[in-house]
Amino acid sequence: MSAYRTPKTLAALKMVERMAEKLEGRMKPGSPAHSTYVTAHRLAASVDNLEELARTRSPSETPEAHAMRVAAAARKLTGNMAEVQAKLNQNLNQKAGEFTARISAATGLGQETPHAPEIRAYFRSLSPQDRTTHLAQAIKDRDTTTLAAIMSGPEYLAGLDKQMKDRFLDMYQREVAPELVADWETYVEADQDAQHVLAVARQAAEQAFDPAHVAEILSKDAEAKAAGEKLEASMGELMTPPAAA
Repeated sequence: MSAYRTPKTLAALKMVERMAEKLEGRMKPGSPAHSTYVTAHRLAASVDNLEELARTRSPSETPEAHAMRVAAAARKLTGNMAEVQAKLNQNLNQKAGEFTARISAATGLGQETPHAPEIRAYFRSLSPQDRTTHLAQAIKDRDTTTLAAIMSGPEYLAGLDKQMKDRFLDMYQREVAPELVADWETYVEADQDAQHVLAVARQAAEQAFDPAHVAEILSKDAEAKAAGEKLEASMGELMTPPAAA
């Protein structure tokens, strides 16, 4: 294989290398993150192989026939990439729903608890500093009654803003389910990287052939076909006896 690669293909391969280095030790075999990495690796390998095809013309093949073969392969690969994109998006949505269900079960914050309105009213009456202190203590104590009351209702009912509520929810999730949160974050990171690889790989596939050149070949091919049909017609007429006078 030639050492030369176009910038887009080289970029896709380098992105996969960095992806592997970044996620090393964090991807469990068979996990969604690992499967996503494998998909990214295969995307980069596919455009690399397409590029090798473009560089490798058989001696028995004309330049025009080779250009058409590369164009057909590139278009097929681009179509496959559209299916890969749809599958990545579908997987992300599915895994997000699974994570939400699992983290809700792990934290115990999925439903309203007894005295929730009173707890929220109490927190609303506190000063911002006391509110922060009480929330931090509730997280430390894993006080699900208090935390569920705060997290299940609109943030303003407990005197919080959304940023503060999200920050404390994240703290609690990491406190009670660190491995689950870590696996989810690794998967999301892998998905983002794979999407970037996909975008660059698609550009590489689109640049593997010249559409104008392919159109010119098709046009000349149509002219040649028409000329052949015209010749066949004239030879048919030649072999047909003239009509009697």
